Amino acid sequence: MRSGPRARTGASWKAAAILAGLTALAALFILLQSGARKRDRDLYDAVARSDSDAVGRLIARGASIDSTGPTGVSVLKNAVLIDGRRPGSGMTASGRSPAYSPDMTAISERAGQCLHEILVAQCRSLHTEADMRSVWFPAARSGFNDVLKICLDKGIKVDLKTDGTEGVDEPGKTALHLAASEPRTETVQFLLDHGADANVLDGHGENCLLAAFVTVPDTSTITSLIRHHAAINIRGRGGMTPLMWAVNRNQSGATAALLDAGAQMNVADARGNYPLDIAVMRSLISGDQKMVRVLLAHGAAHGQRFDRSATEAKAEEFIRSNPGCASNWTRLRSTLRSGMRGSSVG
Repeated sequence: MRSGPRARTGASWKAAAILAGLTALAALFILLQSGARKRDRDLYDAVARSDSDAVGRLIARGASIDSTGPTGVSVLKNAVLIDGRRPGSGMTASGRSPAYSPDMTAISERAGQCLHEILVAQCRSLHTEADMRSVWFPAARSGFNDVLKICLDKGIKVDLKTDGTEGVDEPGKTALHLAASEPRTETVQFLLDHGADANVLDGHGENCLLAAFVTVPDTSTITSLIRHHAAINIRGRGGMTPLMWAVNRNQSGATAALLDAGAQMNVADARGNYPLDIAVMRSLISGDQKMVRVLLAHGAAHGQRFDRSATEAKAEEFIRSNPGCASNWTRLRSTLRSGMRGSSVG
């Protein structure tokens, strides 16, 4: 065995070479980590800008959907927050809101595309129901049936309820509640076709038919829920029934669909107002008597009893507080008296 200066020099050279190699690997690791962090920041900013092309490229290059921004909000939840409905409300990696653009329609479309890219990438790597809920509910709210199908194929329960961690709504909502409340008509039908129960109640005791009136629903959403046996005379907050909401939203198609399905006109909300009373108040404000005529015609055809004196008293009380509507009342009173002659008057 060699000994002496040469052996010690050789050992020192090997040690130095190993150290240099380790240093190079550490530098490479730091460089890779730095690149990964930059990709994650770029992804966060791309989501905030609603830049769907950049989001797709960055995900393909390995940017992490689970990375968080300055407030601890993940890329996924930031995309859900923006969700194509509140462009400009997201957060950039520097903690600032992106610049406002007047082209809200285009931004909304791009924001939806960003969320879709993220949800598709995320759901492919998830396998448990607990993990998939972070994808399932945003997909339902945004109408991404392809993402919902992947989750269903992996075994998620179609009537799973939100628990408040998903960032899409308060606890107790099903995917069908969310789709109906947007409204996402095709997604409502997709979920119903895959066994969703239209009568599951949320935390407020409301079914999906009531949820549909959070916004102004398409008539086809209402008819789909009715066909799948949604309870049509259920009462929600304020004692409001789906028919009352349809009248309040001035949705003649939905009103007709509910009436044809057997919705009751002789029930009052928590304030003592019947569907006809609600229609009268709306008509006093707008001058549009269409909804009043729809209800009177249905009442005449089905022997509905109306309390004309009570309805007129409520209208006159409203006029006293809103004298600018008095001219509408003159015409509307004539319509009421004429229409109520064709039905049983209480």
